[in-house]
Amino acid sequence: MKTNKRNTMRFGMMILAAAFTLMLSINFVNAAQKGKMDAKTPPTKESILMGKKLYTTNCVPCHGESGKGDGVAGKFLPKKPANFQSDDFIKKSDEELFTVLTNGKGNMPAFKSVFSDKDRWNLINYIRTFSSK
Repeated sequence: MKTNKRNTMRFGMMILAAAFTLMLSINFVNAAQKGKMDAKTPPTKESILMGKKLYTTNCVPCHGESGKGDGVAGKFLPKKPANFQSDDFIKKSDEELFTVLTNGKGNMPAFKSVFSDKDRWNLINYIRTFSSK
């Protein structure tokens, strides 16, 4: 009888270990998919123009016309919006910017369900033009 009880406990522990392993693997897959992004769109004239249209309509209220974080709506936020001309901003990788546009950060809302991956890359390509001004 003791052997049967021991085998049942071993079997139960194996089931728990398998379930735990499955849960971990699902979390790793979900985390990888969250960070997944489509191929970066090169900064062509067309891409920059598309980004400018999106920026003018959606970003100017907080970030301002020149990208200094001085938009009218941005003045009412608890934290000043990013200044796209600052050295700290310029140092950020395009992938970091894509992640913030996708998932949001601080005052910045997530735009994953608003803009396609290509539109987010177009925005980044346009925003990068502020650093040369």
